[in-house]
Formats: sequence, C-alpha cells, structure tokens
Amino acid sequence: MKGKSAKQKNLIKNLIIIAIIILLIVGFLSLLFFWSPEELVKKLGVQNAYLFLFFISFFGGFSAWGSVSFIATLITFATSGLNPLFVGITAGTSLFMGDLLMLYLGGKGIKALDKKWDNRLQKFSKKFSKKTMLLIPFITFFYIAFVPLPNDIMIAFIAIMHYPYKKAVVPIILGDYVFAILVAILASQGILLF
Repeated sequence: MKGKSAKQKNLIKNLIIIAIIILLIVGFLSLLFFWSPEELVKKLGVQNAYLFLFFISFFGGFSAWGSVSFIATLITFATSGLNPLFVGITAGTSLFMGDLLMLYLGGKGIKALDKKWDNRLQKFSKKFSKKTMLLIPFITFFYIAFVPLPNDIMIAFIAIMHYPYKKAVVPIILGDYVFAILVAILASQGILLF
C-alpha cells in the first residue's frame, strides 16, 4: 500500500509541476497577443531586446502560436538594427534550453502515464527498426534546423520513442542554432522565407 501511495504522490507532484509550467507558458505567450513585435521593440529599446528575445525564444518551440511569435520577434529584432549573428546566437541558446526542458518533461510525462498507455507507446516505438533509430538524430536536426513548425512535434516524437536523452541533445542544440542564426541573417539581408 505504501508503494502505491508514494507512486500516486510522485504522479501528483509531476502533474503539478507540468501544470505550473504550462500556466507560465500560456501567460507569457498571452502578452504577445496584445503587443506586436514592432511595439515591443519600441517599448523595450535595444538594451533589453536581447533579454526579451531570450525569453520569447525559450517558449518559441512549445506551440504553433509560440513558434509564429518567436519567428516574428526574431525577424523583427534582426531587421531592427541589432547584430543578426548575436540575435541568432541568443535565440538559438534559449531555444535549445526550452527544447531540452520540454524533452525532459516529456520523458517524465510519459513515465507518469498509466500502464495501459505506456504499453501502447512501447508497442509503437518497437515498430521502428534499429536502422530507423540511427536516423533519428539526422531527422531531428533537419526538422529543427529547417522546418518552421513547432519543435514540440519532434520533441514529443523523441520522448514517445524513448530515445536516449543524451543522444538527442546534440542534434537539438545544433538544429536550434542553425535555425535561429539562419533566420536572423537572412532577415537582416531582406530575405524572408516564411
């Protein structure tokens, strides 16, 4: 009986942590609904722009709406006179920190699922061969670096696959840096792909 109550307490603790993080994300992203990136640049000034970009980037890959806001803010700051390389490095650093947090929380969330769902996810991940598992780092890098969709799609896939956290870190970091720097430099040159 003690083992079951400890497991329930751990599950409740994990769910509370996830709920708090989700509430913070929703609250922060709600601010972007009321102010456009251009208004934010005017209100913040250049000195605070990098800090603001850091926070926006942290939450940028969490959802479709966050991804659009992140890309719009990144483009706005890159074209507003800030150094595009520093803009890309700042955004990439924060973006990979947010992605790694999501991967960690996704792994914890999957562990919190009941056995029925965990068994289904295990069956799903076993359908992929070892050759496919070797491609996951390349697919992860390509998706995160060149696809302007929320990173949480790839992060969720990696978590569901029970892919080792340590093996996923490098492609996520490299992909986030390439994406952010590429968007910032292209935007500063007047080339907008999205």
